[in-house]
Formats: sequence, structure tokens, C-alpha cells
Amino acid sequence: MKTWPISTVARKSIGIRQPSFRPQCRSFSDASITSLVNNRNCSNSRLTLPSTTQAYRLCLRYASTQAAEPTPLAYRSRAEAFAAPKPPTFSPKILAKLNPPSFTYAPEIDLSEQEDKESKLKFLWRRGRAYLKFYKQGILNVRATAKLAKTLRRKRDNAPPERRDTVLTRAEWQVVRRSRKDILRLPLFGLLVLVFGEWLPLFVLFLTPIVPEPCRIPAQVERAQRKLEKAREIREQRLFIFQKYANEDGKDDLRILLLAKPHDIDLKDLETADRVHLLALSTELSCHPKWRDWLPTAGYLRRVVRKRMEYLHMDNALITRDGGRPALSYEEMLRACVERGIAIEGRSNAEMMEDLSKWFQK
Repeated sequence: MKTWPISTVARKSIGIRQPSFRPQCRSFSDASITSLVNNRNCSNSRLTLPSTTQAYRLCLRYASTQAAEPTPLAYRSRAEAFAAPKPPTFSPKILAKLNPPSFTYAPEIDLSEQEDKESKLKFLWRRGRAYLKFYKQGILNVRATAKLAKTLRRKRDNAPPERRDTVLTRAEWQVVRRSRKDILRLPLFGLLVLVFGEWLPLFVLFLTPIVPEPCRIPAQVERAQRKLEKAREIREQRLFIFQKYANEDGKDDLRILLLAKPHDIDLKDLETADRVHLLALSTELSCHPKWRDWLPTAGYLRRVVRKRMEYLHMDNALITRDGGRPALSYEEMLRACVERGIAIEGRSNAEMMEDLSKWFQK
């Protein structure tokens, strides 16, 4: 039996493990070292290593001289060199306090494109079955959310009177609010599903107000968001035109108010605000329907703006208490931006989070 070299026996006796050959050398690359190790007398190489031990000592010497220096970009892998900074991690307990359960959202829907050898009729049938499965699961999600909301309301009612406003977490509070609206939409929407079945997506885009949120397809949500932001832009243009012709003395109070976001407005300021200022705040937060643009009474605007501001102040307090703004999930971050009048169409997450952080600076 062939005996081991003395260098190998010495390394094994003191516990040194021979690493794989990926040195940080100026004279050798990974490919050259590997070829020299595999073929000690390589004819096409300018250097000849008589043994593996010499290659190991050579690489160990170069690695020790550059151990204190950062790894050059040329030697880093692509994933290591261009990796984005990792977001902060939060415990499941914090996330559960801040974000509602997954079954309170719309389920996933498989809308794959038509295959090459698939007929048009078969593709439409498969797409219709996918929509029908989506609506059935969405209705089940609405019922499950209503069942959970009933339990949470009982939990709130059984709490002492001084703790009823704080006994629920932010996620539980949102579940109770959203379930109340969706359960009212469910009977009429369920009837539409029974009558039209898989043909319902052909005209459901025009029936968004009566569709529960867990039953809204992605195209429907995007269309509603585009209409909301477009309506806000049109209303702001009308207010600017009104300010131009109404303020004969050249004051620019309305333009300053529109530039100042609603997070700078206190609830006590709403009592002294006039109709134009209330209309500007309601425009920014999308509080009033479209037909109210032609009949914007001060009493109605003050009521809807106050109701929205009270909700946002409560939501801000619960988010801060139960984990903070960075712990919001992507769905909750988008929803928070929409409710606060922050545009999300064509914007990055960093831009939306920057605008959202202004609501929590006070």
C-alpha cells in the first residue's frame, strides 16, 4: 500500500483541512490553478508545480497577504456584488398584529396565456373555469372573514369599557371594518355568480362597488385605482381654475392648501374651515362621490372629511403601536397609500414609502 506524504500526515495530525483551490492571487486564476493541480506537468502552462503541497502553500501565502483587504469586485459573484440590502425582519407575532390574515384578501388566479396548440374555444373555457374557481374561493374568504370578525367583535364587547378601544390589534380592527362592508355586498354578488357563472368577468369591471374585495380580479382593482387617481387630478384642476377666478386679490391660499397634504391638518381645524378648503381636503382623500362635485355643501364635506381623518388617525396610532410602518405587508402598504391620497400608479415602493412616512412624523 502506498504511504501518505509527510505533509499530508502533518496536516491531518494538527487538524488543518485542505480547502478547495479558490485563491486570491495575482499570478493565478481559478482555471490555471485547477489545471496545474490536475496536471502537474501541464505543457501549455509557463509554470510547473511539482506537487499539490507547493500549490497549497503558494495560495495560502497570497491569501494571507490580502486577508485584511476587502474582496475586489472582479472576484465577487454576481449575486454577492449586486445584492440589494435586505429589508428588516420582523417576528411573526408583530406581522400578525399589523397585517390581516391571508384569507381576507383575494385568492390567486391562474390567467396563463393561450398555448400554441390550444384552440380558442378550449382556451376560453379554461379561462372561464379559472374565473369561476376564483369567485368561489373569494366567496369562501368573505364568509371566513365574517366568521372571524364576529369572534373579534365578541372579544371587544367582553372587554372592560376602558379597554375596548385598545383590546384589538391593528389587523383585528381592520378585519372587523372590512368584513362589515363585504358582507353587505355578498348577497347581490352571489346572485350574479349563480346567474352568469364564468361569464361574469365580461361586465364585472363596471360593477366594482357591489363586488366584495376578496372577489375582485387584479384587472378590476387596477382599473378602479386608475379611475380614482384620474378623478383626483380632474378635481384638482377644477379647484385651481376656481381659485384663479375667485381670488381677485391675488391670494394663493387654495394652492398652498393643496400643496399641504392632509397629514398636516388637525381635526380641530375642520370646524373653522370654509367650503373651498373642505372641498380641497375631500378631493385629496377622495371622500365624496362624483355627483357631489356639483353640490359641495359645507356641512356634508365637513362630515365626510372628519370621518376619514378620524379613521386615518386611529389607523396611524395602531400601526405605530403594533409594529411600525416598515412592518406593513405589500398589500397593506398599497392600501394605506390609497386611503391617504398617495398616488401609486407607476411609482416605486421607495417613493410610496417616503410619502407614507410623512403621516407618521408627528
